[in-house]
Order: sequence, then structure tokens, then C-alpha cells
Amino acid sequence: MICVEESKCIQCGSCLTACPFSVLEMKDVPVANPDRICISCMHCAAVCPTNAITLDGKEGILPEPLRQLPETFAGDLEQFLLQRRSIRSFTEEHVNHNILEHALEIANWGNSAKNQKPTHWIVIDSRKELDVILGHILAFVDKTGICPEIKELCALGKNPVFGNAQTVILGYCDKNAINPTADTAIALTYLELYFQSIGISTCWAGYLTRLANNIPELVEYFQLPEHHAFFGGIFLGYADTSKEDYLHVPQRMKKANVTWMD
Repeated sequence: MICVEESKCIQCGSCLTACPFSVLEMKDVPVANPDRICISCMHCAAVCPTNAITLDGKEGILPEPLRQLPETFAGDLEQFLLQRRSIRSFTEEHVNHNILEHALEIANWGNSAKNQKPTHWIVIDSRKELDVILGHILAFVDKTGICPEIKELCALGKNPVFGNAQTVILGYCDKNAINPTADTAIALTYLELYFQSIGISTCWAGYLTRLANNIPELVEYFQLPEHHAFFGGIFLGYADTSKEDYLHVPQRMKKANVTWMD
């Protein structure tokens, strides 16, 4: 439960204002109303000027102070987003597990419906295992005729499922979560942008996400809990710039389609 330390509280009321579900109410100090549901978003702790708020006995904020972003940040961010590319050609170098784990923690800061954080992760960090998965997919294509372009492209040396990546990350959720599709997409966007910022290239694993939910052999292979399914994934690694080295920002021929209702 949310707890406000009386000795630190200055009764400014900032936490009451910030709470999206009016969980806190003012007594001698703010206290949690037991009839309301706290979603542990920690808005209250983030606005508290005296760090008086804990959740289940744990500090409500990170120890590091907020950093001031440089004045150039907006322009730098715009350029970073425009330069992001989906990469499918990688070197054989593996990404360190500590980097992968840290990136997945960063992804946990992505917003989710009622702060459920429903996404769980499977990290496949073995080319041998990826080859097994690809074998099941190609057998499925041969049997059903679905997605024939996968086999055609693989024959040309261009694997559209996960390129020649050494690592794939798949996100799965309980299908009964409030918004598993959006929540996983947001977490994956945080994940890929963080990876790109530290020089690790990515591409969304759309084929694998769909097929992992529908090929019986892959359903058995992944053994997700009951009522769970994959809602997104990426493959990643260090770009092989001898095959993919982008020198320009490409033009977007299809512009933003906007309807104004002001």
C-alpha cells in the first residue's frame, strides 16, 4: 500500500492532485482510501518534494535526480527518429546479456493500461534455436501455402522472419489484459529505440509474431501459459554495414493522414 511518512510530509497536497484515481485523501497527512484501487503508477511519489512516499515499504522514486535535457534535445530526437532504420543484416557478434536485461527494464517504463505491465518476454539468443523455429515455419509454408514469400525470400538469402539475427525478443500477454496489443507495442517501441540509441539495430518480427500463435509446432515449442499469446517482437544485433549502411533519410511518399476537428 501507499504510505506517507508523517515526519517528512509538508501537507502540500501535490500527491492528492497527481493521483489519477483519487486514492489519497488528506487526514493529518495523505492516506490511502481502502475503497479505491491504487495502480502503483507512483505519480504521487514523483511529485512529492520531500520524498515522503513509499509503496509496500519500498522507495517510491529512483535515487538519481532528474537530468535537465539540452536545448538541442527536440531537434536531436527528431533526427534520431528520422534516421531509425529496420535492419535485417547483422554480424555474428552477440549482444551481451546484461545489455539485453537492462534494455528490457527500460521497456518497463512504457505506459500501459491501468499500469498493468502485462507483457512478459521470451529471449531467444541462439542461432541453433532460431534455425529450429525457421524450420517449423518453412514446413508450415510448404504444407499450407500461407506466406509463400517467406520461402521465396529465404531461397534468395533474405530471411524475412528474423534476418540473420542472433537474438529475437518476443512479448506475450494474457489475452484478457485490458489492452495487451497496445501495451506490448509501446514496450517494444521503448525497447527498440533504446537499442538503437546504443548502436544495436532492430527490426520488428511481424511474421514470427503471427506464426508463433498459429503454427501448432511453434505453439508447442513456446509453451505459453493458458490464455496467453504473442503480441509483438523484434530481432536485433549489430548491423553488418558491409550489407546495410544507410547514408540518407529516405523520403516518406505517404504523408500523415490527419482530420482536424477543431
